[in-house]
Amino acid sequence: MTENGRVGPRAKRPADADQEGTGFGGQSDRTPIAEPALRRGVIRSSLRWPSGRLLRRMVALACLITTWQLLVVTGVLNPLFVASPGAVITEFRTLWSSGVYQEDLGTSLRRVVVGFIVGGGAAVICGYVLASSPLAEDIFDWPVQAARSISPLALVPLTVLWLGTGELQKYVLIGITVFFPVLIAVHGAVRSVPEEILRGARTLNCQGRWRTFRYVVIPISAPAIFNALRIGIAMALLVIVAAEMIGADNGIGYLILNSGQVFDTPAVFVGIVSVAVLGTLFDRILLLAKRRFCRWHVETVVG
Repeated sequence: MTENGRVGPRAKRPADADQEGTGFGGQSDRTPIAEPALRRGVIRSSLRWPSGRLLRRMVALACLITTWQLLVVTGVLNPLFVASPGAVITEFRTLWSSGVYQEDLGTSLRRVVVGFIVGGGAAVICGYVLASSPLAEDIFDWPVQAARSISPLALVPLTVLWLGTGELQKYVLIGITVFFPVLIAVHGAVRSVPEEILRGARTLNCQGRWRTFRYVVIPISAPAIFNALRIGIAMALLVIVAAEMIGADNGIGYLILNSGQVFDTPAVFVGIVSVAVLGTLFDRILLLAKRRFCRWHVETVVG
């Protein structure tokens, strides 16, 4: 009470003082002031984390190469059978200066890219068709399941018999190799779209089969399709090496086979490392494409 007997304003309690800056839903009025600092912290954290992962990967790779070099230099591994990293680099420079490496690498790249595009593109289309048509699924399900169990390497002699040893044989073999794993992945991704999402899309006026397919099915199944393409490109590299060892006069596979026959171990390792580097580059390209076209997709880490 005041001196004249009137009741004065109630003193603010700590709880009231805390609630004064709180708006609708318990959100503080000072939130817009704190948001820039929060965003800066999140951005700095996100920038530091990939650099830390990249550093760890580079250190691990350097340790692997150093261990490899030491095992060969100390005689633990026979240089006749396992070339050292230094010998591999020297042989790479020799092949590069002669122009042989560029020709073999370009030939293998062309075969892999053409076969991958044809086989992967056909698999994506057929996978969507099979998943969208019960009749087509009933007709082709068993043949596809049986055909995908056949090893692509078992088809090398048949493709040579049917198509010869030209470029078409390599394209067809790689296309078949990529086709079946991508087809199965696309079919499974489309069929696994939750029915609740489809009903919700129809509720939001996404009517019509094509609109639902374009705005709902394709975005949801896209991450699984990119993962399947990453597996497909790895299998394509495996098969092209085997295909170029039979009835070919150029390519990385031919380089590996021809060098192995004359015990040129460094050249063999040049071909092997080239395949590994190509596989890593293709995988990174597809991963970047997945992140570009599937920005809404968040991958979780277990553990």
